Amino acid sequence: MKKTNCENCGKELEVMEEPCSSCGYSKKEEEKKTSGSLSFETSLGYKHIKAGKEKPVLEGKHRHKVSKDPELKGQRVIEDLVIDKKEKRKRHKVEDEETGEICHEEDEPL
Repeated sequence: MKKTNCENCGKELEVMEEPCSSCGYSKKEEEKKTSGSLSFETSLGYKHIKAGKEKPVLEGKHRHKVSKDPELKGQRVIEDLVIDKKEKRKRHKVEDEETGEICHEEDEPL
């Protein structure tokens, strides 16, 4: 019979032996625990402050997230928000992460 080692404790086992007779580890049980999906949200914020000034003249946020908008039904989106105090404008854009389709866009005065 072919031999292998337990992935958890290293004990030599028969290939088909499961769970491990020494520590009880079962690869099948481990696969059950780890199956599923993960979701990550990333965000990048920035501020541009001119020399000698205390408040930013430009600030924004770029992030990947799951939308909370009921119309978008939990789909993953990319959100860009820019507040330009020099130009006195606020720009906000949300696009579908997969297709690039713009779901929401606004450009308005502050």
